[in-house]
Amino acid sequence: MPKKDFCEVCKEKIGAKRITLNNNKFIHGYNYSSVRINKDCAAYLEERPKEISDFIMGLYETKKSLLNKIASVFFYNPEKDPKIIDYKINILTEESARLKKLKKRIYDYWPDYPPDWEERRDEVISKAKNRCQECKTKDPIPGIHVHHIKFLGRGGSNKISNLLALCESCHEKKHGGRSFKYDQSYIKPLAYPERLKSINNAIKSNKDLAFSYYKVKQKKWMKRKIKPSELTKEIWIDGKTKFVLDNLYLVGHCYLRDEKRTFRVDRIKGLKISK
Repeated sequence: MPKKDFCEVCKEKIGAKRITLNNNKFIHGYNYSSVRINKDCAAYLEERPKEISDFIMGLYETKKSLLNKIASVFFYNPEKDPKIIDYKINILTEESARLKKLKKRIYDYWPDYPPDWEERRDEVISKAKNRCQECKTKDPIPGIHVHHIKFLGRGGSNKISNLLALCESCHEKKHGGRSFKYDQSYIKPLAYPERLKSINNAIKSNKDLAFSYYKVKQKKWMKRKIKPSELTKEIWIDGKTKFVLDNLYLVGHCYLRDEKRTFRVDRIKGLKISK
């Protein structure tokens, strides 16, 4: 039986319209046709921290207000009680810390450049001390780019460990020599999340998948047809040792080998669901 999918933010069951993260997790939000759905947890992640900040600032202003201190002598208002205000500030501060961790965990695997991309970019450039980490040029013109070591379109993450500070020339070389202006880098690489969506649909509908798979040792593409069963990062060796990897693997019965096989998702192309 296929597993039920739940939103990583609200933990409620999620429907067909969703944002698929590069680790095969999901959240409620805008889908890629820009159609807004009723529940938007992606917007919540951005808007709620700002609301909390405004609430906390308002509470601090209330607490330090001289007028509030004078008024409290004549009548009691629980909304103006310093102890209650401190309690509310602590609750909101804890919620803010939880949201910060949740946002990072989700944005690490955002299928395109995440909402906090500028913060991540600044961190990478700062750690590199404004120097290209490839050719070592300092303060290159027109500026420093931030490159995904494993491309987003191949299932890469937005983790700092997967980001590299490069000058424009070195960045272009990493992309096969094509022109790569930084202001063009915000194009959404939809191929990978769409691939995950197709695989999940095939698993749920109990249909076969056909695709070409790149064999690294043979350095060639081979056609495969399988009955998919799951997407996982957990790989078992000889049924005894479990490895949790950073890449997603498609598991299923391979008709060519007539046995259960695993396929790295970023080495799959031409994916088709059998009718």
